[in-house]
Amino acid sequence: MATADNKISLPYIDRSKVVRLFWLIAISGALGGFAAGYDTGVIGDAINVISIKLTTEEIGLTASGLLLGALFSSIIAGQISDILGRKWILVFDAIIFTLMPILLALATFNFATFMAWRVIEGFALGMDNVLAGIFIGEMVPTGKRNKYIATQQLMTVIGAFLSFWIGYALTFSLDWRLMFALGAIPAAIILIIRFRIPESPRWLISANKPEKAKSVIKNSFKVDIIDEEFDNLYKAIKKEVNHEGTWKDVFSKDMRKYAFIAIIIGLFVQFSGINTFIFYSPEIFVHLGYSKINAAFTSGWSTGLAELWPVFLAEFLLINRMGTKKAFLMGAAGMFTSMIVSSVFLLELHGTALGTATIVLIFLFLFFFEAGYGVALWAFSPEIFPTNIRGRGTSLFMTADSLAGFIVTGTFPTMLSRIGLAYTMDIYGIITIIAFVFMLIFMPNRKNKPLLEGNESIE
Repeated sequence: MATADNKISLPYIDRSKVVRLFWLIAISGALGGFAAGYDTGVIGDAINVISIKLTTEEIGLTASGLLLGALFSSIIAGQISDILGRKWILVFDAIIFTLMPILLALATFNFATFMAWRVIEGFALGMDNVLAGIFIGEMVPTGKRNKYIATQQLMTVIGAFLSFWIGYALTFSLDWRLMFALGAIPAAIILIIRFRIPESPRWLISANKPEKAKSVIKNSFKVDIIDEEFDNLYKAIKKEVNHEGTWKDVFSKDMRKYAFIAIIIGLFVQFSGINTFIFYSPEIFVHLGYSKINAAFTSGWSTGLAELWPVFLAEFLLINRMGTKKAFLMGAAGMFTSMIVSSVFLLELHGTALGTATIVLIFLFLFFFEAGYGVALWAFSPEIFPTNIRGRGTSLFMTADSLAGFIVTGTFPTMLSRIGLAYTMDIYGIITIIAFVFMLIFMPNRKNKPLLEGNESIE
């Protein structure tokens, strides 16, 4: 059961009788993405018909409140999960995902209460974003790691797709409270499923619970591990824990380069402008002259479908073949082209032609984001940081992602009203081509390579 270089990692098996367990781990870990996808998808329709009076700036803040909460929690998620365990943080997040839609529906009276519930839900989302990739990456086979981790993005776009159509259906009655409340149903299902998943054996050993770790290995992974093998595994993991890294180690001479890359890539992911389509798709079509009902319908089928099918393609056909670096590069090139062409169309076309061209370019932009960035981002940080600083490194990446997402989501309504959609797309397009060059030069290629162990570095 020893892996290459005599290092021992979990899981060290890939047999058909535990494939269902791997999928349960992947789906349950990634279901926070479903809750996040539902919330981010429904907010555009809810804001479009909300009865609470909000200024343009307040609309941007409430929409981005989810990302503000994530910003606070992303930086501490890794350390908290090291103390309390992977499973129970995921359970805690599911509880928050269940409660907040109810409070949004029943206890939203003004901007302050609206913002508060969004920020609290975002806090759980930030924890989930950091932990899902770590948890799944630790528990599934190396060769199929990217496919399983990609489930996070698949769940996100399924949640968003569902929310677009619920938002459309409820736009007729202007029932924005019910739009939020329905999000509690899938969240409660997520909570039930997460109670069933096993705790990470690696964490159980690190927390001095060897008997529970052995039980998970035997009963969940179906490995009849002998005492000598388990003792070797125990010693290897405890050695790693004793060398657990600090923030100083994340920014040490050997890892400083990769910490910098993680921050910049995290910023670039959101500065692509993806949240303008996810959060404000109905608002964009209203801006183009559609009625609120037609805007909700058009955003439902165009944005929803454009997000959904490329993730299936990427998860099952592309990500393991391409690796994260090529996926990021493909995404950046496609999004840049889509943004610049859409800007030209927005300036030159009018009426039906403009609406049709916008829908086509939204399809193209979201295809390249979801097939490239959307799937690869979940595998990226677990790949480039070794075990002893993986939690902190992933937290760093997701914090940068949340910060950029908060800025983009919070400023888009103001940019839309002041400089227009075309020039806003130009700004995102320029940032995206800069991202392409940065990724091409600096991003390491970890395709089909095992997660780094101990104090091991990429080079």
